[in-house]
Amino acid sequence: MQQPKKWWIGAPILAAIVYLATDSLTRRVEIDLADRAAQLLSLERGAVEGARIVAAGRDITISGVVLSPQARDQALLAIRGLDGVRTALDQTKPVEAAHPFVLKLERKGLLLTLEGNVPPNGERSKLRAEINPLGLGIIDHTGYATGAAAGFVELAAFAARRLAEMDPGVATLTDDVLSVMGDALPDADMEKLIAAAKSPPGGARIGEIGINPPHVSPYGWSAARKGEMIALEGFVPDGEARAHVVEKAGAIAAGAAVSDAMHIGSGAPSGDFVGAIDVALTQLGKLAPGKVSLSDAGVSIEGAGKANVLAASIEAEAKAHLPQGFSLAKMEVVDGLASPYAFAAALKDGTLTLAGHIPDAATRDEIRALAQKGAPGVALTDTLKVAGGAPKNFAQAVAAALPALERLAKGELTFSDGAVSLVGEAPFAGAGADIGQRLASALPQGFAATARLTARNPGLPLDTDERQKAVNDALAKTPLLFDRPDATLPDSATSALDALAVLLLRNPGARFEIVGHVGGPGIEEVNRNLAKRMAQAVIDRLVALGVDPASLAPVGVAVETLSPAAIEVVAK
Repeated sequence: MQQPKKWWIGAPILAAIVYLATDSLTRRVEIDLADRAAQLLSLERGAVEGARIVAAGRDITISGVVLSPQARDQALLAIRGLDGVRTALDQTKPVEAAHPFVLKLERKGLLLTLEGNVPPNGERSKLRAEINPLGLGIIDHTGYATGAAAGFVELAAFAARRLAEMDPGVATLTDDVLSVMGDALPDADMEKLIAAAKSPPGGARIGEIGINPPHVSPYGWSAARKGEMIALEGFVPDGEARAHVVEKAGAIAAGAAVSDAMHIGSGAPSGDFVGAIDVALTQLGKLAPGKVSLSDAGVSIEGAGKANVLAASIEAEAKAHLPQGFSLAKMEVVDGLASPYAFAAALKDGTLTLAGHIPDAATRDEIRALAQKGAPGVALTDTLKVAGGAPKNFAQAVAAALPALERLAKGELTFSDGAVSLVGEAPFAGAGADIGQRLASALPQGFAATARLTARNPGLPLDTDERQKAVNDALAKTPLLFDRPDATLPDSATSALDALAVLLLRNPGARFEIVGHVGGPGIEEVNRNLAKRMAQAVIDRLVALGVDPASLAPVGVAVETLSPAAIEVVAK
């Protein structure tokens, strides 16, 4: 039996399959047409900003903002010639005019955000190229518009360069009016920054300029002197303070140049900050070289004093004059060199007084020891002060000169750099001449001596017994000994010879035997001859001091006992 035909039952399913297949094909065609149209449009660079291409079947619609009508028309012509395109509809819009034309540039950290309007035709790219060397990242939220003032890119780049010295900061261009607001960076020169912001290019007008100094912490300032230059650095509160500090530095510079690398900043400590700088600069004028600085309310002074300037005086003056609230935080100053380098030794009434400068404590000890040895029994007073600047061989010169002073009844020995002066009273006339000659020859190179000496009267003559007692007393106080087994008089004999010479000169016409004694093993005749030569050496020295040679006779004695070679004087 034949079944009835039911083909119509599958028709809806088949229709659905056909529809879906057709729709899928249409979508693929639309995507392909839109892609090829976009490629053609991209070939016309700068034609349409924010271009959007939509394909509906074989119809293409282009929307966006027209930057170049000619380039857009070229792109439309090419798109309409694409295989499969039926029509290409133009729904683009021209760039709108902006009134006012505003661009805002805002810096925060290392980012620069652009908002507002930029002109078309490549002006945005030119502006970015100007900003890139500043080292700031760019966030661009601008849109195209017409109506920009002439020289827009130059003015906008100028504003960006001002912001490179600020953080945070905002620059706004409203037509041809520039406004700049924000905080200067710590290393920015506030005065130059403000002056630059008020001098925009191309005849642009100035709006609001509100640039604040940077807040600095710690608040620091310094002035350093080296050679012929005083370098100023750090921060001051304002332009008036800056000008005052430069003027003050020039006043203490004494011919040195002043280099100003200071900046204006906020955050100065409360109180008279500029007054504290004045005090610091005054002390800098006493240093060569040196540096003074402030860190908040703490003042530091470092360096070396000028000639005769003591660190203690700088410290005391700074502490006395710093404004209230400021203190001396650091003091590292070396005393200035003494000039002239002065030393004095005065002998009077049984006291030897040492005063003036010495290079170091070791030299002080050496000079004291020499003075006590050369003038036994004399009281020693020491007011010496350690100071730099001593001439070469200073200690040797003092050591060579002190014996000359010690031969005087009273007097003063002074040094002024290499000039040596001896003034006083010699025990007798012949001693004065001998003292001056010996002083001049004993000084090391670089020192020169002058001696202005008077002489005491030796006194009235004595009878024979008195003469012998006086001689014995003098030799008992200062024995005349030879420290070598020959006839060479030691330096230590000078005091004894002076004492003998006074007694001999006091008794003109009287005769004296100068007896040398040599003891110990050896040939008696040899020892006797040596003893006589020693006696003759004493006579020669006494004669040089002014004693009449006719009054003196040498005698040599050899003794068996081992004892130091000595001189005895016998009054006749």
